[in-house]
Amino acid sequence: MSLQADQQDQNVVILGYLAKASAALAGQQATQSFAAYTLEDAMYAQTQRIDGPDTTSRPNALHGVDKIVANVEAAVKAIKALPSDGLPSTGAPSDAPSDS
Repeated sequence: MSLQADQQDQNVVILGYLAKASAALAGQQATQSFAAYTLEDAMYAQTQRIDGPDTTSRPNALHGVDKIVANVEAAVKAIKALPSDGLPSTGAPSDAPSDS
């Protein structure tokens, strides 16, 4: 075996050791960060999702509810503006099952 091949094999072994050490550190960090996540952290995150800062591309939940309410109110206003002769009668539809 040549000197270059021996050096290459040694480099592969060293890289393997470094990869294992790096993976062990990353796993330990993930475990510590998971263990550090408390109920208070979860509650704060949910509060921020509901009532935190928002943008047009990422609205918070209250902003989303406000948009739904505005759309429903606009629909009701549009329906109220229709002429009464354009609305269906308040009686049962003709294809509804009868009680008899």
